[in-house]
Amino acid sequence: MEITWAGHSCFTARGKETTLVFDPCPPDLGCPTRWGTPQVVLISHPHRGHSCVEGMPQGTRVFSGPGEYEVGGAFITGLPCFHDDQHGETRGKNTAFVVEMEGLTLCHVGDLGHPPSAQTLKDMGKVDILFVPVGDVTTLSVAEARSLVRALQPRYVMP
Repeated sequence: MEITWAGHSCFTARGKETTLVFDPCPPDLGCPTRWGTPQVVLISHPHRGHSCVEGMPQGTRVFSGPGEYEVGGAFITGLPCFHDDQHGETRGKNTAFVVEMEGLTLCHVGDLGHPPSAQTLKDMGKVDILFVPVGDVTTLSVAEARSLVRALQPRYVMP
């Protein structure tokens, strides 16, 4: 698997069968459109810096909420959470995506704005690669991100 950071919170994961783009952002926010030809785009929340689907190839599947999805060799679970610590009242809802493909489990938490509940941590399961926002006023603090890493104990962390 090849993982590429495209800027902001956007990552591309290319497997043998499936290419995923997490939280695509527009070029004026630092994301060049270098994600190739993805089969799937995962959008954690509808804010402009996380939901730019303009220019995606026709036929690309876009998932933007909780649920279970399967595309090619990727099994995707969207877990409900919030963009703030007030149950979404300030910044809205967020979806953390857990993806199983190529024998690895990826977890992209989008702009998670609160420490996840025990149930959400359990639903995330054993994570190999964790994509986590750090130190922004609108996401997890550094201490909260560190706590999430300790709770999940991923093999790799992509801040």
